[in-house]
Amino acid sequence: VSDLLLSTLEKNQILVLKNAISEKALNNYKLNLIDDNKAIEELNKDSNVKIYSNSENSIDWILKTLPNSNVARLINICKNKYEFRKQIKSIYPNFYFDKVEFLHLTYLKQHIVLE
Repeated sequence: VSDLLLSTLEKNQILVLKNAISEKALNNYKLNLIDDNKAIEELNKDSNVKIYSNSENSIDWILKTLPNSNVARLINICKNKYEFRKQIKSIYPNFYFDKVEFLHLTYLKQHIVLE
């Protein structure tokens, strides 16, 4: 975690989820740490609340803690290649994609003809 990020969080007293990573990053900064319950309360209060993470470490917490939230839905779309491609299909109408079971990949590899 950069000093710039830490000083910005401190200066603006932005809410920061208290966990092992945030506590380790304190480095004499006075961060506005909140526990899981307070974070859930804040996230449920405003469906348009912005969440910033500078790594994917927080994804598991969000998916486990707020599985039915809009942010979890958006994370799942971005992390699932098939769902993501369905979402952007109208932008790229000539881009072909399909969902294939893992077990069928070997068969496809042997039988696909590239034009």
